[in-house]
Amino acid sequence: MKILLADDHDLVREALKFFLEKLDPETDVTEAGSFPEALDMAAKAESLDLIILDMQMPGMNHLAGLDVMRERFPEVPTVILSGFLSRDDILHAI
Repeated sequence: MKILLADDHDLVREALKFFLEKLDPETDVTEAGSFPEALDMAAKAESLDLIILDMQMPGMNHLAGLDVMRERFPEVPTVILSGFLSRDDILHAI
């Protein structure tokens, strides 16, 4: 499985990458520290099976970043990662 993991906190990325690779050692996790970097990496990837985005990272612009990612890569499931989501945010993301 090829996963793009985008979060501006190194520790969060490292922990999630470790966990995902423990679940399946064949998992290939690519990391990005900002939304623009994530867009660039997604565009350059040969294939992606999952995109994980932090909602509060540089360039994400709240849920606008999710909309952009889904528009550009509609075939790739995208997950929002955040500790701060309102009910409206959750409904918008869905």
